[in-house]
Parts: sequence; structure tokens; C-alpha cells
Amino acid sequence: TPTASGTFTITITATNAIGSTDQTFTFTVNQVAAITSVNSTRFALDEIDSFQVTASGFPAPAFSTSSTLPNGITLSSSGVLSGEPTNAGTFTITIVATNGIGAPGTQTFTLTVVPPVVFTPLKIADGQVAASYSQQLTASGPAGPFTFRLASGTLPAGLTLNPNGAVRGSPSQAGTFTITAAATNGTADTGSQSYTFTIIPAPVPLSISGAPDGSAVQFLPNKTGSFALGSAIDPFANTGTSSRTAVADVNGDGVPDTIFVTGPGTPIRVAVENGASGSLLVLPFDPFGGNFLGGGFVAAGDFDGDGRAEFVITPDQGGGPRVSIFSLSGFDPKLRANYFTVDPNFRGGARAAVGDINGDHIPDLAVAAGFGGGPRVAVINGIDALTTDGFSFSDRLVGDFFAFGDDLRNGVYLAIGDVDGDGFGDLIFGAGPGGGPEVLTISGQTLVTRGSLVAVNNPISNFFVGGSDSDRSGVRVTTTDADRDNLADVVVATGADVPSGVRVYLGKNFGGGEPSHFQDLDPFQSAVLADGVFVG
Repeated sequence: TPTASGTFTITITATNAIGSTDQTFTFTVNQVAAITSVNSTRFALDEIDSFQVTASGFPAPAFSTSSTLPNGITLSSSGVLSGEPTNAGTFTITIVATNGIGAPGTQTFTLTVVPPVVFTPLKIADGQVAASYSQQLTASGPAGPFTFRLASGTLPAGLTLNPNGAVRGSPSQAGTFTITAAATNGTADTGSQSYTFTIIPAPVPLSISGAPDGSAVQFLPNKTGSFALGSAIDPFANTGTSSRTAVADVNGDGVPDTIFVTGPGTPIRVAVENGASGSLLVLPFDPFGGNFLGGGFVAAGDFDGDGRAEFVITPDQGGGPRVSIFSLSGFDPKLRANYFTVDPNFRGGARAAVGDINGDHIPDLAVAAGFGGGPRVAVINGIDALTTDGFSFSDRLVGDFFAFGDDLRNGVYLAIGDVDGDGFGDLIFGAGPGGGPEVLTISGQTLVTRGSLVAVNNPISNFFVGGSDSDRSGVRVTTTDADRDNLADVVVATGADVPSGVRVYLGKNFGGGEPSHFQDLDPFQSAVLADGVFVG
């Protein structure tokens, strides 16, 4: 009794005393057709699907049906049940497998056509770094409940897709993300939906200081760029003097933190407030040693590309043009660089700004002389900011230059930001105390490609705030991107002993004279402040 079907070829040999002879012999073992595949499947309504019917038997069976198939469905002779069904329901089909050997094989087959799995919503909400995010996905069509999973793509860090379809968390990563979510019920009906959504960076607060208690007021931009008053923060518990601030992501959590340094009149201290929690990230510490009483300035940027900003501390009047750069190590400040620039014997202090001037995606460091010095500016290549000795010409992007006339002796305030959108950080200068509220903006691209003389003589803009040159308190400057158009916006603030005020100019309005001002802020109710107003 043969145990296998098919065609077999053998050689038969007959032998006697005289000799032998061979014959090649072919015989066939036939087998009755019998269907071997499962007797049911499920298709989705209005979606192309297929199922392979299989059978044993020799010769190979051909398939057919004696039933009326649902609209849109066909059965091929090779056993492929396929098509795009147009009616939902449960259909009973008799499938026949025939190979001419004995009785045909038959199977009563059930085809269930179910509605497709439909997702709601078809588009999910965008989000913001550090903000709570919640989006519920639901599925309908076939009977639930459904279990959800991420079929492809990657959610931003901090978000998860739960089995119940809830996308929740607090994203810590900005960008545009494309994912595909899949939902499956208890009978293996599965559907999927692709989503593309954007997580925008956490808003960068505008920090305004100058109050004699050392506090700073935070203003947050809305979707149009207008600033609204936030909270007041004070890491020094009322030192009796003002503070100066800068805003940057010091701990790499995607949320800007605020770095404080005390003003003149108290032993200098630096502290960092956690932008996400409001707690102190770095407790007050002495950046120079010796309890220097002249106060300091602060700027910040990520020189080493680790996703965490370093912060640059320079002294105010009475100190030399020292640059001390720190980064966060655990909960403690770590000194990364410490050097002088320009004349080490100068005792008017220094002011610094950080930004990508040469377009290499590494922030550069600009340092200007403080009060009593000319408006001399040194620009250190960001690649060398943590290793330079402060004087090597090879570490400079350009030779030192004067932002204003070299006969002035009130120093210069400075900031860096790409005002014109060419990919190079532009330098914004504000006249020092004793000067009028002049704001000069020069092209970073022109500076590094054609030199400082051409850049200063052909500025992006040059104006006096409010058109007045009678005010002699100077003007403090910083940059931000309030309206999120990737153009640096410029914020200016009043100097000492005049009614306090802050003005915001949008980068898109720059060119020539004073741009139309976007917003005026009055955090101190026009009070006359001994140290003026600082913006960071």
C-alpha cells in the first residue's frame, strides 16, 4: 500500500546465469483531492484582501465553487479567494477541489466581511516640549474592544502610546514626527492609521531684571510672539542689589533655564533656576573666588555640542576682562575655561554674548570691554572658546574692532542673533552708560567674509531707540525669537537713572533706521532704577 502520491521512476534489473538486463519503469500513485486549509476567514469591507485555499491530492486539484460568491470576490482555479467585497455580512460557500481521481473534495467555507477598522481622529494634535500632552485614539468598525500599538515610526521622547489608544506624556524632544498606529480586536481584525505631528520647542522666556531685590521677571511669548507677564523669580533671597540674567537649556531637558549673576554692591554669586520645575538647579556660588563686589554679566550657549549650554560669567566694573565658562556637572558648576581677553590690566570689566556668527552651527563668543574702555570687541571662534588663552589670534574669527567710535569710553553691550535669516549670527550692539540709546546691528556674514570695517560701515540697521539721542544712560540688548519665524528679534532696555522700559523689535522689520516696535513692556512701572534694566 503506497503511503505517498506522485509519479515515481525506478530501474528494474533482471539477472540469470547468462547475464542481466535493465528496464526504466514509471508508475503513478494517485490521491483523492481533499481540502486542507481552515474553513473560514475574514475580509474587510471595501478593502482588497485574499486567502489561499489549499488541498492535498495527486494530480494537483483545481478549485471551484458551487455557491454564489459575495459581490467583488472571486475564487481562482489555484485556490486564491480574493477581491474587494462591497457588502458586509457572513457568507457560506461550498468550495470544491477536483483532480479526476475519485470523488471531489468539498468544504463548507465561511467568509465574514466586516467593516474596516476606522481610526478617530485622522489627525492628532501638535504639542510643545515640557507641556502635558494627551491625545486619545479610538477605533471602530468590527466589534471591539481594540488594542493599540505603534506599528512604525518613533514617538518623541516622553510620549507613549498606551494599549487603550491614549498618547500621553510630556515630550522632551522637539521636531516633526510620523508614526503609524495599529489597532486589533479579539478576532484579529486589524487597521492602521498614519499620523504626522509637530512638537515645538518650549517657549523661551524673556528674563527682565533690575529690581533692587535681585529678582527677575519672566515674560512668555504667545503664538503671535506677544509677551505676557509670567512669574518673578529670585534665587538670592533679596541681596539688596540687582541681578543680570541669561536664558538657556543648562541641563539638557529641552526647557530653557535661567542663569543669574548678582550686580554690583554685594559679593558676586551665580545661580541657575530650573526652567521646568522652578527649583534651583545650581545653588549660588562665587564664580571668581574672593567675593568680588563689582557684580557680573552672564551669557550662555552650547559650545561642546552635548545638548547642555555652558554659561559665561564676566565681571562688571572693578574687574579685569576675564571670561569664566561653566557647565553643569550633576548639580554643581564645573569650570571649563578661565582666561582674560583684550588688556588684562583694564579694570572696567567685560560683557559677553554667545551665538553662531560664522554659520558652522557652533556658537561663537564675543567679548566687549566694559565701562571706561573703548567699544572694543573680540570675537572668539566657538570651536576654541573652551581652550583658547584669550589672546591667540588664531582663535579669533576676525581681528578685534570697535563697534562705535574709538574715542568713546563707556564700553558696549552686545548680543548675537540671526536677524536677516542668512544663517549667520548678526551682532547687535548697544551703547554703554553715558552714551545715547544707540543700537547698531551688523551682519555676521559680512563680518567674517569681508571684515569688520565693511560690516560696521554697512550695518543692517543703526538707530537711536525712540529716535532720541538726548538720553545718556545707554541701552542694553538681547535677542530672542518671539514669533518663531527663525529670525532673531531684538529686545532693548533702558539704562540706569531713567524711567525703566523694555521694547521688542521683530527681526523681519529690520533694515536701515529704527524698525517699527512690536511691543513695549513695563515690568517695573517706569520706576527709575539705580542699575537700569537688563534683558536676557
